[in-house]
Amino acid sequence: SSDLPQHIAGTAAHELAQMQVATTRGGLATAKESMNRFYAEFMERYRNKAPLLGIPTPWHEVNSRTKGLRDGVFYVVGARPSMGKSVFGLQLAGFASIHDHRTALFSVEMTEQECMGRMAACFGCIPHEWVEQPDDELADSEDYWNRFTPTTTKLRESPLLIDATPGLTVEQFMARARRAHLQKPLRLIVL
Repeated sequence: SSDLPQHIAGTAAHELAQMQVATTRGGLATAKESMNRFYAEFMERYRNKAPLLGIPTPWHEVNSRTKGLRDGVFYVVGARPSMGKSVFGLQLAGFASIHDHRTALFSVEMTEQECMGRMAACFGCIPHEWVEQPDDELADSEDYWNRFTPTTTKLRESPLLIDATPGLTVEQFMARARRAHLQKPLRLIVL
């Protein structure tokens, strides 16, 4: 049904919010308590002069509009088919993880190997065609190898988790995300 994507997004947003709530104290707070917490956070931002309030993305325009991906916020990227949503998600997850943000990537369209190959091509500035079919006969092959090896090492050592289970249900997604978060807090989840 055409309502399925909205149902999945709504359910995921609710469940992710519950994960956030489960790790923080709840209950009513006075205006004084709330203002004290806000003011402390505000002064920290003022002292640090940090241009972003959350996890940076690889794109300047996205960072300038969002001020970084903030903890506890649910972002939805929508576009027509074949407009690059999956590549956007892959690059976002890879970028966050190579900058030491524990990230869970759930891919229902690509295998783990395809995800890693695309990330290696992206972050190594290597043509994806070469990653799919490496050819030492190409003039730039040595340069590609010189970028490929450190890029794959960086990705291997990053705190990235990948689940490429086809046909994953919302309940399975939520259970796996919750379990990973309880083992060690996730900073970003990309589906």
